Amino acid sequence: MWEQLKVTAMPDPLMFAVHLQQVGEKQGIYRHLIVENKTTYYAILPILSSLPYATLIYGAGWKVVSGIDGLSEQLGVGRDARHQFEYFGDLDHEGLAIWHALSQKCGAVPAVELYRALLRQQASTGKGGQRVNGNAIEQFISFFSEEERTQVSALLKNKEYVPQEAIPAEALRNRLLDLAAERREEKGSGA
Repeated sequence: MWEQLKVTAMPDPLMFAVHLQQVGEKQGIYRHLIVENKTTYYAILPILSSLPYATLIYGAGWKVVSGIDGLSEQLGVGRDARHQFEYFGDLDHEGLAIWHALSQKCGAVPAVELYRALLRQQASTGKGGQRVNGNAIEQFISFFSEEERTQVSALLKNKEYVPQEAIPAEALRNRLLDLAAERREEKGSGA
């Protein structure tokens, strides 16, 4: 029946914006920021050209996990290109599970500074029915300080969450621009 309907098992292509100066003729490592939700994608998009990322990827929840394999082809940089991925999603069980799957598949790391900004926001309730992946939680919190680990663990244990949209768009853009400036200063000082 699948053949008659001409259904293929091909994943949806990734949805992303490209920072051409970061891709260009560059050889080496391409850095990418993956965000889980569309609102966050559109909040960051206006400043992409000021950030050190080759792409800003709209993850569309779980879709990014199957689509990430096609990134090199979509960018036209060749299958041997090297990539570094940072992931920023909701601070909830589902968001951590998505990050964990990406971590296993392509080595994605949490966008730690953005999650730290999330931890300063008001937590919400209402996602108590999400599946708990203890391995994902343990690996995720290993990127944070002891105090932050405790805070994330307590948040999840209390069935609370913080959506990435909890950071106002302007504050998110300002934080990313500050981080980009800090990275440029570190590079300039040889650190």
